[in-house]
Amino acid sequence: MAKKPTAIPPPKSGNGPLTSQPGRSFVASSVDYRFYIGDRALSQNIDDVERDFGIGVNGIYSRMLNEPVLAGIVDGLIMSAIEPGMKFSPRFSIDDEHEPTPEQEADAKEACRVADYAQAVIDGLDLSGGSFKGLLYDLLLAVVYGHRLAEATTRLATTGEFAGYEVLESVTVKPRENYAFVLDEMNRFRGVMAIVPGVSLMIRNGFLFDAAQFPNVLPPEKLITVTVGGREGNPQGRSWFRSAYSPWFEKQLGRAEELKYIAQHAGGKITGTTPEKATSYDPEKTPEMEMVDSLSNLSNGGVAAFPYGSQITVHYPASTTAFGDFADRRDREMTLAVAKQIRATLEAKHGSKADSSTAENQQDKVHNYLRNLLVEAIVKFLRALIRRNLGELAATKYFPVVSMATVNNHDFATDIAALGSVGYTVDESQFEAIDRRYEIGKRAEGWRDRQAAEKAKAAAALPATNQPVTEEEEPEEGMNEDETED
Repeated sequence: MAKKPTAIPPPKSGNGPLTSQPGRSFVASSVDYRFYIGDRALSQNIDDVERDFGIGVNGIYSRMLNEPVLAGIVDGLIMSAIEPGMKFSPRFSIDDEHEPTPEQEADAKEACRVADYAQAVIDGLDLSGGSFKGLLYDLLLAVVYGHRLAEATTRLATTGEFAGYEVLESVTVKPRENYAFVLDEMNRFRGVMAIVPGVSLMIRNGFLFDAAQFPNVLPPEKLITVTVGGREGNPQGRSWFRSAYSPWFEKQLGRAEELKYIAQHAGGKITGTTPEKATSYDPEKTPEMEMVDSLSNLSNGGVAAFPYGSQITVHYPASTTAFGDFADRRDREMTLAVAKQIRATLEAKHGSKADSSTAENQQDKVHNYLRNLLVEAIVKFLRALIRRNLGELAATKYFPVVSMATVNNHDFATDIAALGSVGYTVDESQFEAIDRRYEIGKRAEGWRDRQAAEKAKAAAALPATNQPVTEEEEPEEGMNEDETED
């Protein structure tokens, strides 16, 4: 008789393969409406400080921007970031040194046309006396408010190569109080719910189901949005002033106490000692009381007289170093929060040339980050505009290279000197890449041939004694230079 097994075998593994649809999102991005399928409008405030103290023009971050340290840092960052301007370059170009194929010529011609159209779109902008750089400055105030949103309007060009095509008519940055972002359940940007004159004054927050059912929800194609520090697909961003709020608030409290101290002690205090056996002329007052009356006149050019032997002492206030150190630390914390380092704006107590160079490089990275934000925002808007007017290929294959200079002028000399110090030499085949890196500009046609001719001319002008000795002219071993072979 077979013996029954005493142990139960484990069940077979149920770990089947996991599959998904690559083109679909699955994990909910909303927190408050995580189970519902539909659109939702976000709150207009972006963090706890704005929730408590207001948003927009009269909000907390606008008031903080009145602080001289913060205003100076923000202005410096933005002005340095937008200084190079924005360039629209063709995606394809022809190499002057090689004969292009018909396909390369066609690509270069179409790429130039698309780049010219992108420039024409910007040139058509009417800023009512403003400038394109002014628009870029306003958009980069996103470092203060977390994001900046502008609405664009277009018109049809009436003259030139692109007559009948859309060009920009206006781009206006909108107040934060007049709109709220609308996202779907996966945090995909659907547009903004806005106050539209003559249409709706309602800005809802929360679940909408379908934003298309609301007449005051504008699509992304009309919007240019710059978001700083966006997280989890949230276009509201995060203000750099949020980290600076605590030192800013503490500085306001310290400033009030410093003013109280100055009002109470800055003028100094005067004390007097009456002489021994002093007498009073007023039988109702003691000598000390009479001295007090006289001392009270010693302000703003007052005069007083005292009996012989009186002693007058002026007590000057102690230094306000404690208040200065208090404010200095808060300034450094605010600078670190916004500029991302201290050395470039507030001189370090103990620094070196290497320390200064490191801070300068860090500042360049911040500038480049802000420039990239602007480029990305303009690219998103332009791509949709070019797709509507020139077609899909123009918006993808031939879309222009939009750039802002990301290397400062001083870097060229610094980098070349550093490379030369370690024996690095640059081959002329690398010149074009170096030109692009440092935004030097395109070289004139035939520059390689002219350079080769100049080198040959310089070599021919060398004295004969400096000419290299050829193999036939070398004297044989054991012979003097003046001897000839028989």
